[in-house]
Amino acid sequence: MRTLLSILCLWCLAVPAWATTVRLKPTATIDGSLVTLGDIAELSEADEATLQRFRGVTVSPAPAAGREMRITIDTLRRELALRGIDQTRLQFAGSTETLVTREAEPQPVAAPVSTRVNPRVLSNISAAISSYIARTGQVAGPVQVAIHEASQTNCPAELTTHSPLTVAGGQGSMTGMQQFTISFTQTDGTVSQFPVSCTVSQKPQVLALKHGLPRGQVIRDVDLMWIEADSATAGFADPAEVVGTETTRTVRAMTPIKPEDVRLLPLVRRNDIVSVTATVGSISVKRYCKALEEGTMGQFISLSPVDSTERITARVSGYREAMISMETSPQAVAPAVQQTGMQRSPATPSSGLQLILHEERTGAPPRVAPSTRVEMKRQPQRHPPVATPSTSPHVLANQPAVLP
Repeated sequence: MRTLLSILCLWCLAVPAWATTVRLKPTATIDGSLVTLGDIAELSEADEATLQRFRGVTVSPAPAAGREMRITIDTLRRELALRGIDQTRLQFAGSTETLVTREAEPQPVAAPVSTRVNPRVLSNISAAISSYIARTGQVAGPVQVAIHEASQTNCPAELTTHSPLTVAGGQGSMTGMQQFTISFTQTDGTVSQFPVSCTVSQKPQVLALKHGLPRGQVIRDVDLMWIEADSATAGFADPAEVVGTETTRTVRAMTPIKPEDVRLLPLVRRNDIVSVTATVGSISVKRYCKALEEGTMGQFISLSPVDSTERITARVSGYREAMISMETSPQAVAPAVQQTGMQRSPATPSSGLQLILHEERTGAPPRVAPSTRVEMKRQPQRHPPVATPSTSPHVLANQPAVLP
């Protein structure tokens, strides 16, 4: 008995009178990311400053949202020792472990689910409207139908991808904003109708070849076909712009014909014998020349007379035909027939018009510099001198004198 009293006295002396009591809770619920000593225990027997300091000591990371974890008294002692807290002044009481639970985070409100109809059903509606417009004959070629958002959400739930559709309505040219009525038969045999608002636009079409053509082939109207394109600027939309042209490279079938794929058919090719007509006023002279280059309708080309080495320039006017005139010649030329009081200056040009007219009259080309300009000078008319009474007669040497 005396020994037991001695042990109790020693224990009372070992525990300071000012020791802080730490009473563990059986359960604790937190909402933060860290578990503190104040979350899992009740502290007492100390001044307020000491209590606040102990309550803020971090014990462990918090569990995930909606999860739980257990913190035992041994874990608590180890964490406090790691943080340098003197446990001789702490008195532990209460539960031997605490079940810590973290509140679940509030879930965001889900966005309302769209009531938009099945895309395949919308595709069937667009196809039915396109077929209806094609039967009316108001629009030439295929059309594109864009169903408005309000009509997409108002489609009946009974409408399926296998429902046969009947279209009615539309107005004017059947393009732009249109209102149609769609009818379909339900599984029980009931006929239902609903309105559809949409925008109808014509799909752009361009010309393409039915079969591929190599370089140098002439395109005919039977070679062409229409295909859909992203935009009307992707090729030719007028057959007249393509028929009769020549391919400049191999053009594949079913692809839009581009401007660089074709060119106008050359009416004059290199080394062709061309009939060149020179026209000035009412005078027209024709001469045969050899083409030095090829050209299409309206192009200027260089030629050389078959019996001369001179070079002339003429404009292509037809198949193996060219023309030189005051309007088309690159240089202005003088008329072929000189009027009274007009004469050609010593420097004359070698233009195509003058060359042809000169050869028609003399049979030989004029030998003049090609770079000279044409100049027409009016000479004053000369009248025989009239002797006046005051004028002395002229006497020529070694000739008999004639007196008045």
